[in-house]
Amino acid sequence: MRGVLRSVFRINRASLVGTFVIVALATALLTATGAWLQAGWSADEFDSGMSMLSALASSFAGTTLIIVVFIVASTVATALRRRRREFALLRSIGATAAQVRQQITAEVSVVVLAAAPVGIVAGILLAPVLTPLLVSNGIVPEGFVLPFAQLSIIATLAVMFPTALVAGRLAARESARLTPTAAVQQSGFEPAMISKGRRIAAVATGVAGLLVAMIPFFFEGILGTASGASSVILLIVAVALAGPIIFSTVATRAAAATASEAQPALVLAAVNARGFSRRNAAVIVPLALLLSLGAVQSGVGIVSSAATGEQLEQALNADLIVSGAEGTAAPDLDTVEGVPGVTAVAQTSAVRASVRVETTGVEIPGLDALTWMPTAIRTITPVNTELLEPGVLEGSLDDLTDDGTIAVSRDTIALSGKGIGDSVDIRLPGEGDAIARIVAIYENSLGVGEYLMSPGDASAEPSSIALLVGTAPGSTADVRGILEADGALVLEPHEYSQAAQAVSGEEQGLSNVLLLALLAFIAVAALQSLATITSGRREEFELLRRSGATRPQLTSMVAVESLFVAAAALVLGVLAVLPALLGLGIGMLGNPLAAFDPVIFGGLAMMVAVLPMVTMVSVGWRSMTPQR
Repeated sequence: MRGVLRSVFRINRASLVGTFVIVALATALLTATGAWLQAGWSADEFDSGMSMLSALASSFAGTTLIIVVFIVASTVATALRRRRREFALLRSIGATAAQVRQQITAEVSVVVLAAAPVGIVAGILLAPVLTPLLVSNGIVPEGFVLPFAQLSIIATLAVMFPTALVAGRLAARESARLTPTAAVQQSGFEPAMISKGRRIAAVATGVAGLLVAMIPFFFEGILGTASGASSVILLIVAVALAGPIIFSTVATRAAAATASEAQPALVLAAVNARGFSRRNAAVIVPLALLLSLGAVQSGVGIVSSAATGEQLEQALNADLIVSGAEGTAAPDLDTVEGVPGVTAVAQTSAVRASVRVETTGVEIPGLDALTWMPTAIRTITPVNTELLEPGVLEGSLDDLTDDGTIAVSRDTIALSGKGIGDSVDIRLPGEGDAIARIVAIYENSLGVGEYLMSPGDASAEPSSIALLVGTAPGSTADVRGILEADGALVLEPHEYSQAAQAVSGEEQGLSNVLLLALLAFIAVAALQSLATITSGRREEFELLRRSGATRPQLTSMVAVESLFVAAAALVLGVLAVLPALLGLGIGMLGNPLAAFDPVIFGGLAMMVAVLPMVTMVSVGWRSMTPQR
């Protein structure tokens, strides 16, 4: 087996090196993400910055894990698909299906064993590079040192090995189980039909993706925005499952339309696309994922920031919002009440806390910390809906004056089954665990927060304080002048919401950096798939040349195929992301175009269009050179 593997790696070194690179990059990405996730989980639950880090890392880790598994499986399958002729030859000379599977398992194991350590080291070295950006956003303190994340390494290996091995076995399953004669016959073409189970899975996943994309129409806030990316991934998975049928159907019609054309390149490209639908689908899916994921994640950021400002402005009925200037405390409530022209004052603040998530009631020793989620509880005193109205749907904020009460946002309890009169377990720093009774449910969660209490039930040191000030008619400007003269920062509601939106935009900048890293990984994977499949067509190009095709004609054929791939990826990517963008825009802001950024979308579309053209033509040109 050692000699066989040595020969295999020498002959197929190009595709195996490409797989090595993707596995190493995937391992590095997972290791770095896991390191920050472990740092957030192990920090003080009442540390506001580390709580934000935990939430950010958890969100990014979920998407990254799905994408990495998808891309690694696709890359391994693509690298093995180009070797169908080799597997057919092995079967024809007497190799059993078990022997072919054993060889594939050994190959994939060697690649992962070689790539994983490289990726782990790279991930450990690259993870601290993010520290300055986290410091500038106030998430981690100056001088923070990322601890060694051994759990991240273990988890990464636990993901990478099974993913690569299962993908390899599935990719070669068809060739391995065919009879030797059938294996040779099918090595020159790819059947477009897929199994019944795969068709059912494609339809079910597609329907699920559309349903998830509609969630923002019914649930605003966190639940609505979080559904955008998940719907895109579901739809892309549906495209991957049904890809051969989709591409074969389109290619068949294209071949029929070009049958009478006098352009050999156009005819050859259409026929090739029809005969190798699986090969083409394998390169289209990563490109479509690049476009759709980038568009929806940027759309989520745009809509979240805009909705935060809009909901906050709607909730603020005060004429002025007063806080301390940079480095100073906010004015005393009694002092502001004494300013001429002030009719009402309420103090609001954000308190770091933890809330217990729903459990099955089974206590697992050592894992109690995982049942508590860090959050921020907004406090207000006195409770005055004339100054702050978060859009109460049920109950009344007036009941917050009672001890042990809390108001919650609609999307926070949307999936919990809780309502008025039910309880929420909370944990405040220095005060231990407590139980609060729900007395009101409101809708403006992005603007106000997930929870609202009176400070008597959340008496921990607040992380921020602002005074909501109501003024007599015509006296707003005078009151503002007096307070600003005393050194306070005074803003009107629209100014305050714009400032909050700007802060949200700065935090979104960190998410954009993480998104760029993920998109870069997808782009490299797409590039690798394009190069692997195109370089594997050397024998096909040689046969066409011997049949009379010239090198310029073959180059033109590959160029037309690249246009076909780019167009298909753009169309499928747009179709996958469109429901999510429309749902986000209409559901959150009432504008179907609110989540659409033409600059970002145009840049992603340009990348999707250029990648296949440049890669396929350049690699194809080199593959057309006769081997000596």
